[in-house]
Amino acid sequence: MYLAFTFILTFLINALFVDTPLNSQFYTPQIGSARGLEVSGYKITPRDRFKDTWLMENIPSNAPLAADNLLAPHLVNREILYLTRHPSKNPPKTLSQLLPQVEYVVVDALFDFVVGNAEQVSVGGVNYELDAISLLLQDPTFNLLKAEDGLLLFGREQIGLAQQVETELTTQTPRIQARFGDAIGLVNAQIEPLGGNRFRLHFDWFPLRSLEVDPPLFAVSELVGVPHGRIIHLPTRALYPTPSWRQDHLVHESFEIVLPEDIPVGSYPLQVGWYNSNSVFAPVTNEHSRIGDQVQVGLI
Repeated sequence: MYLAFTFILTFLINALFVDTPLNSQFYTPQIGSARGLEVSGYKITPRDRFKDTWLMENIPSNAPLAADNLLAPHLVNREILYLTRHPSKNPPKTLSQLLPQVEYVVVDALFDFVVGNAEQVSVGGVNYELDAISLLLQDPTFNLLKAEDGLLLFGREQIGLAQQVETELTTQTPRIQARFGDAIGLVNAQIEPLGGNRFRLHFDWFPLRSLEVDPPLFAVSELVGVPHGRIIHLPTRALYPTPSWRQDHLVHESFEIVLPEDIPVGSYPLQVGWYNSNSVFAPVTNEHSRIGDQVQVGLI
């Protein structure tokens, strides 16, 4: 009798309160809840496996390093390893104070641990490492060496992937090629080959309205047909974010990319989209966080 009661009680608790297949809400979760079959739920993803391979291939094994909270556990077998963002509110040293002690810094611009709901992130998300990325892009002693699917490696090598943004005052609304919702217009896009697998991408943007009170928006270009082929637009992400944009100014951004060496020979469509950084879906850059539609801007 006692065992039967225990079994029934355990079954009811699991069915009512625990996030398991016994709970009916497991199959009909609220969007952004990270419960049950909801796409934002915690699970091993293909990108997790990609991270393991990418870190193994690109991070020097013994060099002094700083890394974000999710990547650092993969890189512990070294004498010097710092976190780019200390878990305490009052860290003993800031990242800017630690940089002179490291040779490389690796962070995830699509930081994919996130807690929140469909409209608001409370922990983690793509803004989690934004301050570190902005700091590194403006530090003259570091260059962006590698960038692939949001994973960024900065180092002290002299040659890196250039990232630039400029503004230009305009007295009239420019011709808009594509609109991303009611927020941002694409004025021009250009793909410039630099030799081999290296390219420079140019984009001209124009704010369609004031973006000052909006959540920071960020652009991602994607090579269609290339696994993990997302490219974060770092100039408008971390150097001149959208809340700072002025309505009477064009925004010119350009940045260099290097395609993976193992990419099959061929032409790949390049499409761009804008995303809401305060969405729990921002790390996966899907339709739930996208502003308007993606637009093809050329072939690589």
